[in-house]
Amino acid sequence: MSDSNPTPESTAKTTTDVVSKAAKVESKGYTNPALQMMGIKRIKLPSRNWMIFWTVLGTLSGGIAYDKYQQQQIRLKYIELSKKFGQEHCKSNELPRKIRIYVVPPPNDYLTEGLKYFRKFVKPILNSSAIDFEIYTEERQGDIRYAVAEEIRKLRRAKAGLPDELETTSDDNDTTTTTTTSNTSDIDVQKFPGITPINLPKIEPSESDNEGEGELKQVKDLYDPVDVLGINLYNKSLKQTPQIKQDSQIVDPKDAGGVICIGRGAFKEYLNGIHEGLLGPLYKPKPKEEENTKVISDDDKGDMIAFKDEDDKTEDSKKAPKSYIEPSDYSTAQLAPELSLNNLKDDDNVPYFFTQPILVLRNYNISGFVNQFERLRRFYFKREQMKDYSDSVMGLVLKNHRDFVKSDLTLASQEEKDWPHKWVKTGIEKNSEWFKDFIIDDKVIGLLSVYEPIKTDNDVTEKKSN
Repeated sequence: MSDSNPTPESTAKTTTDVVSKAAKVESKGYTNPALQMMGIKRIKLPSRNWMIFWTVLGTLSGGIAYDKYQQQQIRLKYIELSKKFGQEHCKSNELPRKIRIYVVPPPNDYLTEGLKYFRKFVKPILNSSAIDFEIYTEERQGDIRYAVAEEIRKLRRAKAGLPDELETTSDDNDTTTTTTTSNTSDIDVQKFPGITPINLPKIEPSESDNEGEGELKQVKDLYDPVDVLGINLYNKSLKQTPQIKQDSQIVDPKDAGGVICIGRGAFKEYLNGIHEGLLGPLYKPKPKEEENTKVISDDDKGDMIAFKDEDDKTEDSKKAPKSYIEPSDYSTAQLAPELSLNNLKDDDNVPYFFTQPILVLRNYNISGFVNQFERLRRFYFKREQMKDYSDSVMGLVLKNHRDFVKSDLTLASQEEKDWPHKWVKTGIEKNSEWFKDFIIDDKVIGLLSVYEPIKTDNDVTEKKSN
């Protein structure tokens, strides 16, 4: 039977092994007396798990930082290219070139997403080239279409000397309200509250309100900003000098102004609005008689009344006004007989907005669980969107336009592949604005033109603006 008590020699050997192992553990890392004096005992690499964490975090953060750096470089490049147009001499009474911008929210998203594209990718170049702009947005599908059509109808009614709305009285003693005649082409916000011109002046009560007349006037009719700001405040002679718009001095009407549609939906509504305004009637056509009836009681089956459900009323209130003309009637309609097609200009000699070239910018927003990888890729490659937008906007700045052709109806059509499938299915079932027939009439196509992108990889600095 062996002795279980350890011998002094084995005990000493075990103690030596423990001490040597502890020394080996403590020897990991780097140290020196100077570091020890500062309280840093040893410098060593993090553990395996920390190394994985910091590597992944650094890679993801580095990708974002690199993409933002590239975006900034692209932005500065295009600002430098367009800066010379903003440095051109301009008289004190001369107004710069002005364009329109229509923005719609991406499907299943908010309007701020579309406006974010404008602020980051479009606005810096417009500011650098000294181009004024006016933004129009919508809260529901169809608002832009109705706003464009109504503005053209107001223009046609003004040329024909007709009021904005006719007073009508039905045979059933049901009367409709009458509005005053207005020859302005400004958008009536009360008719379509969804469309929002961001710089539309507020309406303030005039002094006559205190006298009981109840008349309302716009702020711009009461005073101008030059009355209280700028050099005109101290130099009255400048204020009396008539203002001149650069768009009125252009030889080629296609070089005046311009229109930007951010989103495939905005482009569809804009073109449909032009067709409705130019080919449709001046006033809202009579609605079809309601066929939906409800029986009051079983005893008196002859007494029936036309009705409309409260749910239907709520549903209708969420929709934009219906179009005054169907696409199938385009071919038989007459093209704006009130307008002179040989001189499509307003009183300031500026070409009408619907004759100005169009620039279409697609939305890069994408959603859906199956699209997460593509969404992640676009997040790390936003510089591609910046390059695409910048090339297109430079085409507008340099007035690089061409005539509209029927194949241009597919502009930004690749955006439709990013629309959520359920949203598309619901839109088709409800026959929503973006899924209706999108066609163009030959009578209207001659008035349209589009901008083409400028590839700045080539030398574009020598291309001059007319």
